[in-house]
Amino acid sequence: MAEGGKYKFQLITNVSEFGLFQGLAKTRLRLVIAAVLATGAWYGATFWVAGFVNGRSTSVELNVVVIAASMLLLLASSYIGAMLFGDLFFPGRWRERVLLGRKVDTNPGADDSLDVARHQNFNLQFLIAVAVIIAGNYYGANLVTGDYMDEYHDVGFLLTRLRSDVATDKTAALAELSTPLYRGRWQDARVKSAIVAELDNPDHDIRGWAVYAVGAAGYEDHYDRLIAELDADNDETSGYAAEALGKLGDKRAVDALVGFLAKSTAPRRQVGALRGLAQLKDPKAGPAIQKCTASADAEVQAHAFWALGQVEFHPAHDDLIALYETGSAKEKCGALEALKYIPGKGDAERFKKEFVLVKDDHQCPWIHWEDRDEVKTPVMYKGHYRTKFLKIVANSLVRHGKIYPERDWFVLVASDKDRPYETRKQADDIISLIDAK
Repeated sequence: MAEGGKYKFQLITNVSEFGLFQGLAKTRLRLVIAAVLATGAWYGATFWVAGFVNGRSTSVELNVVVIAASMLLLLASSYIGAMLFGDLFFPGRWRERVLLGRKVDTNPGADDSLDVARHQNFNLQFLIAVAVIIAGNYYGANLVTGDYMDEYHDVGFLLTRLRSDVATDKTAALAELSTPLYRGRWQDARVKSAIVAELDNPDHDIRGWAVYAVGAAGYEDHYDRLIAELDADNDETSGYAAEALGKLGDKRAVDALVGFLAKSTAPRRQVGALRGLAQLKDPKAGPAIQKCTASADAEVQAHAFWALGQVEFHPAHDDLIALYETGSAKEKCGALEALKYIPGKGDAERFKKEFVLVKDDHQCPWIHWEDRDEVKTPVMYKGHYRTKFLKIVANSLVRHGKIYPERDWFVLVASDKDRPYETRKQADDIISLIDAK
């Protein structure tokens, strides 16, 4: 409505002013047929939409359009259903009076001036009926389709992206499906087949993500395929295959990864093998891992020291002690990091003395391995030599003797105000662990 050249907007609450689907309301029979067809169309369309968005679609954008269109059909079919409800249950020839806007005699030959109901529009009741029928149709359709909307939000959206021809959609979907959030869905046949299918993708990045996902999801029946991917012509894909074998946890992979490590010259492949072997935690991989501590590549060398500790290869202990005594600062840091996990029986006394005698309390850098799901695994903790001495002493006492009698020594370190805060804090943390036992 225009007033003074301006438009005035108002909410229409009078059913007679809606003017929707009047042609369907000319007769009750027509309205019954329309309501049945509209409801059937809604349920039929929902079945199709459920199958399309969760099983065939390759476009998230198209899914949005299809779902939105189905929601419009829901509104229309529910409105027509409410029209029929009103015609059946509202008195005073309601359909003709309100929906068609006709002036009719609600009760010919009778004095119904006191029968107010025969002259009401039943606006509120009609709107309530629309809302109830919308809810009933929505939840009814979801029930018979296995709650397809929840299924779509849960995993169908990602499967749509996996079916897409766009590389970034595929990698994003694989990255998401690889996270622990979807652990409960990893054995879903549709999810598994969609992930495994990408192992044949010629795109190295997509195939690398698929390899990683197979390992993260624990698809042991695809062990042989991961072994085959070790020989991929792309270093990244090959490295991810080695890491995935570690995640898979199949001990058969130890020998394969040891052989792979021995023949690999590319740092990315060597790092992948070391990460895989570290996760499998089998000491028989120790000799092959120890050879890599002499690598000229800093990342390979750091991972080798870390992996030695993870597999707890105790025969390397004396060599690590010698490397700490004569090696470079980088080698000293790596040796100390490994010795935390494989301390010898005499290491408690050895490093208590070294704690006092060491002159160059070098600070080792923070080195980590960031997984494809952005989980950071420490390869080397940041800290001075003395901080690492404390951990070695504590671990040695736990493994080879009683730690509680040495509590006072850690107290002395923690209370020495001339020591750096980092060192005192480490000693205090160890005291807390002693007291907790």
